[in-house]
Amino acid sequence: MELDYDIIAVDDDTIEHQIMTRALRKTTYQIKCFEFADEAFEFLVSTLPKHLFVDYRMPDCTGIEFIERLSNAISLDDTSVYLTSNSSVPEAVLAQTRSLGVQFVLKEVVSQPGYLANLCAQNGNATS
Repeated sequence: MELDYDIIAVDDDTIEHQIMTRALRKTTYQIKCFEFADEAFEFLVSTLPKHLFVDYRMPDCTGIEFIERLSNAISLDDTSVYLTSNSSVPEAVLAQTRSLGVQFVLKEVVSQPGYLANLCAQNGNATS
C-alpha cells in the first residue's frame, strides 16, 4: 500500500478538519480529512496513512466500530491510530481502545499549538 498521506482524519465536524489542517500548516505532514466514515473506509483500504485520527461520535457509526471494521479489512500495524472526542469517554471504551492498540486523545488537546505535530513525530517518521 502507498503512503500518500501522513495523516487521515475521520470526523463529521469540518471545523475539526480546519483545526488539524491549521495545526500542521508549518510542517511537512500531508493531511486528508473525511467527513463520512464510509468514504474514509473506501479510501483507506487502498491508501494507508502513518497516522489515523477517528472521531468517537459520528452519525453513521462510532469511532470504535469504524476502527474495528477497518482493522478487519486491512492491517493497521504500521499506522498509529487515535480515537478523538470533545469529552471523556466511558472507561469501558478506553479499555476497548487499548485492546485495539488505539490511543485516546481529547480534541481540545489536539488543537493546542504544536501538540499534533509532536504527537505524530513521536509515533512516526514524518518531520515537522
